[in-house]
Amino acid sequence: MPGRDDIVEWLERKIVGPGLGIPDDEHGWEREVIEGRMSLAYMQGMLYPRSSAQSGDTGGDDEGENTDGGGFETSDDPLAMATALMPASMGITFCVSRETEFEIVVEGALYHKVDGVGEVENDLPDRDSDENAAGKGDKSNSSECWKRHPIEPSRLPLKAGESLAEPKKCLAEMASISILPRKLPDDRWLMTVSLSNDNEAGRPDPSKTIYQAKLSVVPKSGTIAPYPTGEYLPPSEEERELQVIYGTHEVYAVGHGVSADWELDAAGNCIRVCTQGMPIAHVWRPRFDQLIIREGEAPFADTEIFNLSFLASGKAGRRVLGERLKKFVAFYEEWIGAQEDIDVPTRLQVDADRILSRCRRSAARMHEGVVLLSQDEEVFKAFTLANKAMLMSMSHFARASGAARNDGKQGPFELGEAETGEIDYLSNTKPSWRAFQLAFILQLLPSLCDGQHEDRDAVDVIWFPTGGGKTEAYLLAAALELIRRRLVAGDAGGGTSVINRYTYRFLTSDQFQRTAGMICALEKLRRDLAIEGDRSLGETEFSIGLFVGGEVSPNRITDSYGSGAYQWCLELYDAKQPRADNPFPIESCPCCGTLLVPGVERRLPDGQIDETYFGFLASQRDFVIRCPEEDCDFHEGIPAYIVDEQILESPPSFLLGTIDKFAMIPWKENGGRILGVGTTNHPPSLIIQDELHLISGPLGTLAGIYEAAFETLMRSGSGASPKVIAATATIRNAGAQCRRIYGREGVVFPSPGLSANDSFFSSMDVGNTDRSRLYVGLMGQGLRSTVAVSWAMAAILQAVQELEKDDRLTAKELDAYWSLVAYHNSKRELGRIANATRDEIPARLKVYATAEDVERSTDFHVLELKAHAETPIPVARQLLGQRHDPPESPAIDIVPCTNIISVGVDINRLGLMLVNGQPKLTAEYIQASSRVGRGDVPGLVFTCFSPSKPRDRSHYEAFRTFHERFYSYVEPTSVTPGSIPAIERALHAALVTAIRHGTSYKSNAGASKFEPSDKRVADIIDILLSRLQAAYDAPEDREIRDRLAKKLNHRIEQWLEWTKVHKDLRYSASRGQQQAALLRRFEDKLIDGVGWHTLQSMRHVDSEIKLKA
Repeated sequence: MPGRDDIVEWLERKIVGPGLGIPDDEHGWEREVIEGRMSLAYMQGMLYPRSSAQSGDTGGDDEGENTDGGGFETSDDPLAMATALMPASMGITFCVSRETEFEIVVEGALYHKVDGVGEVENDLPDRDSDENAAGKGDKSNSSECWKRHPIEPSRLPLKAGESLAEPKKCLAEMASISILPRKLPDDRWLMTVSLSNDNEAGRPDPSKTIYQAKLSVVPKSGTIAPYPTGEYLPPSEEERELQVIYGTHEVYAVGHGVSADWELDAAGNCIRVCTQGMPIAHVWRPRFDQLIIREGEAPFADTEIFNLSFLASGKAGRRVLGERLKKFVAFYEEWIGAQEDIDVPTRLQVDADRILSRCRRSAARMHEGVVLLSQDEEVFKAFTLANKAMLMSMSHFARASGAARNDGKQGPFELGEAETGEIDYLSNTKPSWRAFQLAFILQLLPSLCDGQHEDRDAVDVIWFPTGGGKTEAYLLAAALELIRRRLVAGDAGGGTSVINRYTYRFLTSDQFQRTAGMICALEKLRRDLAIEGDRSLGETEFSIGLFVGGEVSPNRITDSYGSGAYQWCLELYDAKQPRADNPFPIESCPCCGTLLVPGVERRLPDGQIDETYFGFLASQRDFVIRCPEEDCDFHEGIPAYIVDEQILESPPSFLLGTIDKFAMIPWKENGGRILGVGTTNHPPSLIIQDELHLISGPLGTLAGIYEAAFETLMRSGSGASPKVIAATATIRNAGAQCRRIYGREGVVFPSPGLSANDSFFSSMDVGNTDRSRLYVGLMGQGLRSTVAVSWAMAAILQAVQELEKDDRLTAKELDAYWSLVAYHNSKRELGRIANATRDEIPARLKVYATAEDVERSTDFHVLELKAHAETPIPVARQLLGQRHDPPESPAIDIVPCTNIISVGVDINRLGLMLVNGQPKLTAEYIQASSRVGRGDVPGLVFTCFSPSKPRDRSHYEAFRTFHERFYSYVEPTSVTPGSIPAIERALHAALVTAIRHGTSYKSNAGASKFEPSDKRVADIIDILLSRLQAAYDAPEDREIRDRLAKKLNHRIEQWLEWTKVHKDLRYSASRGQQQAALLRRFEDKLIDGVGWHTLQSMRHVDSEIKLKA
């Protein structure tokens, strides 16, 4: 993309150079003049004099490890100074065949001080302090000017294995090249070429610093070979499979103190390796537009079977559709056969066979699903209606967003602006399923429809890159199950059928609006069918509930603390700008797009609130969400519920919640109702866990114990366990994680083929830079990390401004790249950069601006995105989605954020991000950076590494290698529900949950009636123990299984003993009440040693202890 490339090019001129100064009339930037302190001009690409390299960062890094900068003078290794914070050397290692002859090319430039004239307007600030780095240095007394002098490139011819008796002088005798050859067993040579600045200086001296230093190696004969990986076989099957999958992703060079890059010709031969101060790497996006078996062969032709309108019409009939779908499955099987012809190293052949066996299993499951669909009329009807509901939902979204309008207006809309007429859904032939989405539902059908199917207890994990369509795939499954239950079980199929859980409240609220659209479509479909005389979907509405917590949704309609839905509504009505203060997690009507809250205060002539403009109506007994538009199908009420009190009283069809919220179930007398307990409905039959990779560590460990209790209740109510599906873009060790959390086998879909670039259902669009996400590496030299990040952000912000003034960005590119998302690994880092937006960044903008009239306004619109942020979630979403339309409606300039951005925040207009330091987990890095470039404009991500952190430096040096295969670097997750701390913290809660809601002991006083010899109680305990132990089914886990049984029995004995001593034992007691109770908050004392301190959120896993001096 020209605009994106121009931003990167502009940034390289300002950060590495040349290009920051005043161009020479004849030679341009090659002979530029820098005004001000030269030591503060460029941020990377320098080799410092030797002694100054020892001094390191003058101020130290803000946090993290500092590397030792001393002791380099006596080292024989020329690369010893490559890791200094002000490096004096750098190098590159590559592999050549024994007959290779190559040439080393060394480039660089010097800056010499020249006479300045008068006051310098764009003097550079003091590098050594945060304050002066903000541009607060004394400009009036500075008259320094530095002129660039390019050094004639040095060239050194060498042969494979050749070394130098002593370092070879280069770059006008100011530097030297050293060679270290190492012979490999296969007769190839590893060659390490290093470049060192030979100048000496007691303190940093710009005149002795080499700028824009670069090493290149070009073969003259022979070849540059792939970097050797060795014959090492990792112990884990998954790691060996990754070696198979990424076997064609060759590495040709490794950097030392600098990043390495290489260039391939059309035939795939490496024709050049080089150092790169500001490395770039493309991450290719997947293609879904065609299915092929081999490159160059005809694609799968029957694309109509993916079309939603075709599938929703049911016009083909189940048998004809079945035959056409069988051809789709057969085409996939043919592709699997072709994979067997791919050459794989002998040592990895067993692992390749295992990969393909999983593909064949998937194809067999798909075939079984096609047979079921073609033979079972109810399944076919559920499938057809589910597709129609999804088509309706997509049509509603197109209308609500304005995409289907002809007048150019974009949604959401003010009252009276939305279109509400009837839609001819089947005429909308544009939406089509991606192949993997249809394949997934076919594979899922048998185990979803049959509670006793052999695959019912398998967790089907959708593993696909971010933005690939995982959400739509599992929503189709949810729609099908919601419909099927009612077709099969009538009214008993109502109640909560599907539970969809996320990890963060922001993500849950973000998905609530999208899922509410599907539920509204289902409800309209039910009503439409009833009007036509088909009442097979029952008389009860399809509904959705949001189960998250008091900060996002109210716990009660009204309460004495002023935090109920009624009180929220009163505050909203009285607000001067209600929309900006909207606390509710839904912004507009999912059906027509009418905004649920007006932008300004609305009152009637008599001064009363004009409620016609509001979509939230409340009294002290009821709370309703409705569309303010009278002609909308949901003017009387949107079937969406966000108040815990309403959700537990009348469980919704589809429950959307945060996983930690479910820790409240043992505390609530009617908490089991959402699991089907105490209702006339079947228990939930489908559990969806999105962002599975986040259910790890302490959260996943506790979730594994609570899950055992929830499944115990659902199994005891129906005799069958629910089907579980999960979704993630980044996961390792999925099988073990699913086993620990759900006590089940994990099956990843789609199973990859033998190449990361082709899984049949998608192929990487390699080489298409118009769609790729581009990553750029930055690592400041001799700067505090906060200053380096501030400089980088200033350069990025100014680049967009300058290119806009030069008309080098399209309107779409300007909108995508205007808002800079600044990701930080901690709230502390976020706070520093948030402060920098008011000081350091505006000052540095002045340095980068080529003229005053193109300097970006420093009156930044800043929106912090983090947990417990001041801006309500719906308002934050609205602000992020606001297009850049200056001067009337400028977009947000800077979005400082933490990892909350990485969990499903889908704002298609965002295209630009800076990542402040390498995140601790690769999955986090992938998830966060994938939030940009999801729309029509490709994403651009700058990663700013800290030179004082070895892990950051390592990622910088291997920048291209890491990014071209970064899915393979995702770390395995760890979940240990059988560990002693987890058992101590949560096992009793699982027991109480199962007993309280699985027996007749539901009331608060029921705790005193506990009798383990009761048959119902004994059966529940047996199911619970069996489920707990299922997480550790391997023979070597017997000790953990025994531990779980022993600890559970101990909890049972404790409970029984307490019932004998305290006849009035309760499950819980009010704060301050001197009442014996099983469940106690951690801040409350136990009464007579009775009860257990119990979590009310799975996120609060730490407890305080007192230390004695």
